[in-house]
Amino acid sequence: MDKLNEQLAAKIVGQIATALHYLHTKNIVHRDVKPENILLDSNYSAKLTDFGLACTVLGPLYRVCGTPTYVAPEVLAQLGYGFEIDVWSLGILLHVLLVGYPPFRNPNRANLFKMIIKANLNLNQSIYEHVSKEAKRLISEILTPLVDRRLKAVEVVNHPWTQKYNLEFHYSRI
Repeated sequence: MDKLNEQLAAKIVGQIATALHYLHTKNIVHRDVKPENILLDSNYSAKLTDFGLACTVLGPLYRVCGTPTYVAPEVLAQLGYGFEIDVWSLGILLHVLLVGYPPFRNPNRANLFKMIIKANLNLNQSIYEHVSKEAKRLISEILTPLVDRRLKAVEVVNHPWTQKYNLEFHYSRI
């Protein structure tokens, strides 16, 4: 995938985060956020699609599902997960939009899963030289394996980087 400028990436991420926030307030987790499940019109208005893996969250979920590149560490650990997995996938999507490819890549699925579980992300590499500090901060606040420290969808919407380009998105009430 070709990388986008930060303004377009922020617009798409803001819209998907808004959709995820809405779903999460209805106790629904999507479980398969990825580029193939996002429709864009000519104005880069984004729509989240394919709810085939979505379900209601009544407690921790344990089914291992989703697309390997976009799956969160807690899904792979099989210790129970919730809404946070959608935000992780959104962070992978953001990385793809800004850099052109996912942060964790390996043709061997077992090795890919090890990389995801470790979540070692070095944002000081030369591939990130064109990415702003604010965008890198958002990526690091999303792609943390520590679920309790990972941003919620509404926090992605209200993040300074997202707000910089999307003044129409803002949730003051949670």
